[in-house]
Amino acid sequence: MKLLFTITLSTILFLSSNTSKAQLTVDTLVSPSQLEFFLQGFGMTISNLTINCASEAMGTFNGANSNIGINQGLALTTGSIYNMIGPNNSSSISTANNTPGDADLDTLGGTTTYDACVIEFDCVPVFNLLLFNFAFGSEEYIEFVDAGFNDVFAIYISGTGISGHKNIALVPGTVVPVAIDNVNHQDYPQYYNDNGDGNSAPQNTDSTVIQYDGFTTNLIGQTNVTPGQTYHFKIAVADVGDSFFDSGVVLEGNSFRSIQSTGIDEATSTTEVRVYPSPVTHTATFMVDAPLTNATFTLYDALGKVVKRKTNINGTQFQFDKGAIPGGIYLYSLLDEHGMLVHGKLMIE
Repeated sequence: MKLLFTITLSTILFLSSNTSKAQLTVDTLVSPSQLEFFLQGFGMTISNLTINCASEAMGTFNGANSNIGINQGLALTTGSIYNMIGPNNSSSISTANNTPGDADLDTLGGTTTYDACVIEFDCVPVFNLLLFNFAFGSEEYIEFVDAGFNDVFAIYISGTGISGHKNIALVPGTVVPVAIDNVNHQDYPQYYNDNGDGNSAPQNTDSTVIQYDGFTTNLIGQTNVTPGQTYHFKIAVADVGDSFFDSGVVLEGNSFRSIQSTGIDEATSTTEVRVYPSPVTHTATFMVDAPLTNATFTLYDALGKVVKRKTNINGTQFQFDKGAIPGGIYLYSLLDEHGMLVHGKLMIE
């Protein structure tokens, strides 16, 4: 069993006093309907979201000015989302919620789990490839790597064409689940960020650094699906063996999406797109950080119907005229002849 520790009143006051200085900000006051909108991305509708977490174990965060590598997202933790906030001034931050584990995670982890945080929802993809962005972090790094404690999480999907429910939170290009023992400084280190032990500079003084001692890079999970069919997601994280040392899974906002599979590995594209002004009133300028070559811009409505298309786009910026398109939230994709694919949401007034 891990070494036990005591959270004293002075520790709580210290953490509270540093919350306002930290660059990662969190919010636990979110409803299921708000989370549906927050998670839903390109070519996807999300519904029937349920939450089974302790009151402070789950919430949204803004990480734009932190080192987490995700601008905004949803975090599910085995303790408190507030324990994600930096600086990394502890090697063993923990909140024990004294709540049950999860049966599926018991099976996955091979032992009893505790303090499970679970959300579930249905989704209907418009296209045939379903994707999402996620990362995993923990206070169990790196001292408990291969030490018999392996806090566990999974992103399960079930539905048409899938036998039972399968975990698709995997190391890229493998069938290896993302976990402390599987992604660390020794195994698949290209997907791991060592965040220090909480006891040495600069982590313990830098408020832009999150509290977890280690976390993965922003990973992409994906699976083939049948367009128009309903699929069920279960996303869960839990402590293994005892209720100590927080771990958390983060889901990038609006990253649950579907696209038409073209044989392109989307994970190779890191192109970012900026749109001015937003919302679009008349004409918008799209700016990309890598030159486009003979690219196609496609605008879709919420049901995946093509609303407008612009072809033969080259360079690092182009303009889009909304014309008579009614106001609302639309989806767009950019695909160039070299296989660079990006997509996102566009708000039109």
